[in-house]
Amino acid sequence: MSPSFQPTSLIISNGIVTVKLFPAFAGNLHSRFPVCVVGAIVAFDKSQITTQVLNEMYSILTKVVIRTSPTDQDALLEGFGIIVYQCDPFRLVPNTPPPKSPFRWNNLFDKMVELVVKRYVPLKYDTE
Repeated sequence: MSPSFQPTSLIISNGIVTVKLFPAFAGNLHSRFPVCVVGAIVAFDKSQITTQVLNEMYSILTKVVIRTSPTDQDALLEGFGIIVYQCDPFRLVPNTPPPKSPFRWNNLFDKMVELVVKRYVPLKYDTE
């Protein structure tokens, strides 16, 4: 089935399956590099998504436990983001998610940078 003609239920199902793959990815990285910061972004084509689907994805992602410390479970991510884009011309859809949403890509990046600084700056490296 062409992605352009996927029913809403299939888009939600694919989003849920994608979210379920994140723990394996995060666990693999965190088990090798405990202080690393791992985030994930789920992208949607505007022509294939409705406000209802976005709200369902927000609902799913708000229930996911995130990793706040290197001592938390390896399989957890530090954060999630959602991007909605249009293809012609290619650009991000403004205000989706809303600017103050924790799922907005720039808010996710800000959070990731904050966690990296918090985790790595206190570490002392031997430069000799």
